[in-house]
Amino acid sequence: MYTLVSLSTPITMLDTYSKIIAMSFQGKDFTPAMKQLVINLKLHFDEERKHSKEVSTRNPTLRTARGLDIGEITVKSIMAEYRRYGHTLKAQAVKPRGKPECRAAVNLQPVIREYVRTKN
Repeated sequence: MYTLVSLSTPITMLDTYSKIIAMSFQGKDFTPAMKQLVINLKLHFDEERKHSKEVSTRNPTLRTARGLDIGEITVKSIMAEYRRYGHTLKAQAVKPRGKPECRAAVNLQPVIREYVRTKN
């Protein structure tokens, strides 16, 4: 059985796909290169707004966010970090996730676990 679709309602298959792609990055840290891209685009839109008489950049932050498919607050926080630490973003050390690297030696772990169990 077939379903008729009205031509007046737009099909948003592409919109749904782009939202899935954008949502897969949610909660992850931006790399320094990605932050630099956001900074460069935002600065470009700021300059465009200052020097051009007829431009559609009324809100450069929102335009940057929409262009890169990220949140407006994300753009603002990246720009605040950029202004706070100077004109260049240095490559930040990646914070290791998971277990800390400095942990007890393997042969001492059973002894430490037994001690913690007795104290609990």
